[in-house]
Amino acid sequence: MLNHTPGETVIENEVAATCTQEGRYDEVVNCTACGAEISRETKPIEKLPHTPQTYTTSSTCAENGFTITICTRCGETLSKEILPRLDHNWTSEVTQNPTCTAQGVKTYTCADCGETYTEPVDVLAHEWDGGKMTKEPSCTEAGEMTYTCATGGETRTEPIDKLDHEIVLVAGKAASCTEPGLTDGWQCKNCKKWFAEQQTIPALGHDSQIGKVVEPTCEDPGYTPFICTRCGETVSKTDPTDALGHNMQPTYVWAKDDSTVTATMVCTRCDKTGMTETAEIKTEVTVKPTCSTEGELTLIAAFNNKSFYGQTKTKTLPRDPNAHVFKVTVTPPTCMDDGYTTHACTLCRYGYSDEIVAALGHDYQHYDAKAPTCEAPGWDAYDTCSRCDYTTYSELATVDHDDADNDGKCDMCGDQMQGGSHCKYCGKVHNGNFFDKLTGFFHRILAIFKR
Repeated sequence: MLNHTPGETVIENEVAATCTQEGRYDEVVNCTACGAEISRETKPIEKLPHTPQTYTTSSTCAENGFTITICTRCGETLSKEILPRLDHNWTSEVTQNPTCTAQGVKTYTCADCGETYTEPVDVLAHEWDGGKMTKEPSCTEAGEMTYTCATGGETRTEPIDKLDHEIVLVAGKAASCTEPGLTDGWQCKNCKKWFAEQQTIPALGHDSQIGKVVEPTCEDPGYTPFICTRCGETVSKTDPTDALGHNMQPTYVWAKDDSTVTATMVCTRCDKTGMTETAEIKTEVTVKPTCSTEGELTLIAAFNNKSFYGQTKTKTLPRDPNAHVFKVTVTPPTCMDDGYTTHACTLCRYGYSDEIVAALGHDYQHYDAKAPTCEAPGWDAYDTCSRCDYTTYSELATVDHDDADNDGKCDMCGDQMQGGSHCKYCGKVHNGNFFDKLTGFFHRILAIFKR
């Protein structure tokens, strides 16, 4: 068997040293031929030294300061020193004022840390006011004055001496016929104690004489009274007569808006009222209004009680602008004009037309043309309406005389042809004797007026 061939030493499992713990590592030798481990030896590594760092915190009046040294490598506290606290910086303030019944409070506060503590403040002396009368004195009882402390509200009382009696005269009264009288007396105005009591004076009794006769009324009988001359009271009554009884008659009152009528039985002598009834108003148009005349409205009140009579009142109704009485006239259409129906009020001047019927148009009949002559004009073909005789045509002027045979006379009318022209009135040529020319002159004058 061959021996191992050791190789170089190899470091394994190294653990570093710290300030508080040693380190270590293994030295291993392996066979270079087979790789087997030949030897292993663990060796130590010395601890590292601390690297100190010192920190200081100042003291306050609320907390202690300290000085501490720490290793910057491992964080271990190497040393620590507690420093003493500082003194408080006290300020004081009265936070609750004292009164005459309770202590106050003074609070001390540290200006640096805010810590507080309190001390009591002594109570104050009372400050009494001028007092108030809480019970008035009288002539029988003492009064009471109450004083109040302006600081704490406490009270104390002191008595007030009784008053003297206030004696006044109590006037008496004279005796009457039926009631006794009283003498004068003396009494305290306040406590009502008598110092001289009043004495009773007996009633006088009536001194009666006959009075004026009392006439009977509707409800009360009449009589002859005996009246006391001192007090005027009726002592007795004689010669009685019966009451008259009521004379009830109906009266009627219309409401302001004429919606109702109230009937009431009223006595004509004493105005006493009896039974009453209110009736609703019914209306009736007794005269109808028209477009030109006013109407009449009758208001009627009927009562259930037979003692009351029905009541009526009339009111004027205003004219009704729509209450026309129309007369209808039909105008038939013509050839040229429309037809229509006319509605005319027989009471006023109002009217209107409706039911328009279009114009019929002409119903023409045709007539042939007529040739003009030297004595009369002609016309071309014309039409004449069978309903209205309206005619439409074009007039053809008269023609000149025609003397074809040169005998000096017109072949159409036989008139002489010696110059001149046709008469515009009769169509002839007035060139004959004196009378023929005179006729032509008058025809010309007549033609001028006919224009």
